[in-house]
Amino acid sequence: MRIGVTGPNGYIGSSFIDYIQSRYLELGVVNETIPYKHRLTQDLCCEHPAVHILRFVKECDVILHTAGKNKDSDYGLLSNNIESTFNLLMECFHQKKKIIITGSDYTHGAYGASKRIIEKMAEEFHHLGVPVVYAAIPNVYGPGCKPFYNSFIATLCWHMANKRHYEHLVKDRNSEISLIHISDLNKILLNLCTENRYNLAEKEPYAFQMPRYNIFGECVLTATLGDVIDILEGEIIERPISSHHIKNLNETIEWYKAHEKTC
Repeated sequence: MRIGVTGPNGYIGSSFIDYIQSRYLELGVVNETIPYKHRLTQDLCCEHPAVHILRFVKECDVILHTAGKNKDSDYGLLSNNIESTFNLLMECFHQKKKIIITGSDYTHGAYGASKRIIEKMAEEFHHLGVPVVYAAIPNVYGPGCKPFYNSFIATLCWHMANKRHYEHLVKDRNSEISLIHISDLNKILLNLCTENRYNLAEKEPYAFQMPRYNIFGECVLTATLGDVIDILEGEIIERPISSHHIKNLNETIEWYKAHEKTC
């Protein structure tokens, strides 16, 4: 199986590639010898994108679309994210290829608007017969996640590791946040890519149903900001949270402490 990854230099794309390249020989459930490929899509909105995207999609058995801008003018965000995804969906429609689109639950501004439009596009292409999954990913965190970019937890951990005040990041300790560790996300994305069925279960043909994170299951931690901060600070919390999530949060803050001068 050949998996095409867009956005291979981003946190999710690069982590997924590293995960596959370090473990794919053991994934006999799909093929004991998985010939894994990833191709940099370069600019999916280039002047003549058709030939480039045609070749990219043709070389792959399934596409994992993680590419997208989140820092640009409103026009840049809308045009790049929407146009690039539309071009990929069109080619997957023509070539009858499966595509997994990593979305976001961020709803504000032009970036949030682009994601809502992309989700609607994916739904419409699904009705046209494209095997498409739109995965609205909650806040991703883990070692190596870039602070001050697109991860609240990474930014919070950086402040804690560098002994900086972080109160301005937390408006309400009682507000809830949903998180997923990058290692858990990699496993789920690989499962979505390699699953033989059309998409998910027959009764849930694509990932638009509520609850929002139904395809992530117990891998998502939903907790108050106060509980997350207490865990990162090594405090004991009253609310029951699985040891898996506590371990992931503790390992993440320790990574930032060890790399505080290089982040």
